[in-house]
Amino acid sequence: MAKPPFNKFVFVVLLAALLFFSAWWRWLWLDAFIWGADEGIYLMVGRLVTAGFRPYSEVFFSQMPLFLEVVRLPLQWSGSVSAVRGVILCFALLEIGGVAFIGRDWDGNLAGLAAGIFLSLAPSFFYYSRTVIADVPAVALSVWASWAALRFSRTGYRRWLVISGVLLALSFLLKLLPIYVVFWIALLIIQRRWTATVAWSERTRLAGQDALYFGLSIVLLPLLGMLL
Repeated sequence: MAKPPFNKFVFVVLLAALLFFSAWWRWLWLDAFIWGADEGIYLMVGRLVTAGFRPYSEVFFSQMPLFLEVVRLPLQWSGSVSAVRGVILCFALLEIGGVAFIGRDWDGNLAGLAAGIFLSLAPSFFYYSRTVIADVPAVALSVWASWAALRFSRTGYRRWLVISGVLLALSFLLKLLPIYVVFWIALLIIQRRWTATVAWSERTRLAGQDALYFGLSIVLLPLLGMLL
């Protein structure tokens, strides 16, 4: 087996440096472009809700409720558009880190670091990583949900499936864009169980239990939020 180009500690240090550079670069350009139509609408709705209007009934809002809180709370605390963009920037950094960890689990430290660098430098991602839209926060959480599912595929520990389901539920409460991730995680569950050295009936039973853990983790969090 070939020796990895650098160890886990060096990977973490280099990833931290990448995240610092990514944050600094985006912070310099945080207010350096004109608002898009969607961004202006979301910010206006956030200000109206902060002023006391009820969302969805008195103010139309096309996105999910958790994204409204992502917009509203920074506006309420600071009144600044830059504060909301700063929150989106934090989600973008989470996404870069998640992609790097997926790459690392998939093909080693170098692959993970390269994946993070390519994402950070992608022009479209650079633009949207500082724009007030729901896509970046939703995808960021779905990336970490995918990483947790990958950890389950590697280890078989169902706690990773629960973590994955909770993160994906939070992602859906921001935007339903990452719905396709469910199918990829289902394939990881099948891959884990169908390669096991047990009878087919046992593989089916285990895969069904895994799917139940994962599905309940997705469903129970929104239900709990509705009850509260």
